[in-house]
Amino acid sequence: MIAGVDKFYIYDNESEDGLKNVLQPYIKSGIVEYKYIGGKDRQIDAYNKTLKKARKETYWLTPIDIDEFIVPISTKTISEFLKDFEDFEGIKLNWLVYGSGGQKTKTDGLVIERFKDHAQSGSVMGKVIINPRRTVTAGVHDAYYMYGALPVDPNKNRTPHHGGEICIDKMRVNHYFGKSWEEFLHKKNRGKSLASKTDRPYDEAQFISHDKNEVKNDPVMDKYIPLIYENLKHRE
Repeated sequence: MIAGVDKFYIYDNESEDGLKNVLQPYIKSGIVEYKYIGGKDRQIDAYNKTLKKARKETYWLTPIDIDEFIVPISTKTISEFLKDFEDFEGIKLNWLVYGSGGQKTKTDGLVIERFKDHAQSGSVMGKVIINPRRTVTAGVHDAYYMYGALPVDPNKNRTPHHGGEICIDKMRVNHYFGKSWEEFLHKKNRGKSLASKTDRPYDEAQFISHDKNEVKNDPVMDKYIPLIYENLKHRE
């Protein structure tokens, strides 16, 4: 879920999910460029293939997963926020982990509509928005920049690749790790073929550790719900 984005580069490692068919209207319109990438341990490879391609195509690039939603808090859109960061190599964003809200089964509706409970505070983990012309290589949660530059946080403070201050009041990444218990079981049974070198599945302990529900019914995503439903009407 990204407000103010021109194009998506999507690598799919789960062809049986039919993602390409779902994305066909966006692929046809040029909003999405879709690639299938097979095998295990291909996440970083996919990120860096995109980085290489994006250097001449986009001013900003962010490698994110399908369960991560970049959310501007201090501005209406991501692009508006980034106008003030054009002198920097990259911006490190923190996760805010969303829990199941006690839901056991999958129900109809958008992810942002069904899950509104989250952790009390942000996580040291997260993702980065990078300037691809100044980036050497992209990782799962970080990137490495030319001349050894460090990224900045949303307050424009230089920050280490790992750790540093947590800032979620201007821009954050909503991380819907498990969703309902039923959806987590589907994720568990699917395995971790794209990001992992092994087929070792997720386990119950990981669901419990990510099932954060201290803050109840956060309305921050509500404004996007009618807009998404309106856009979905035009997808067919």
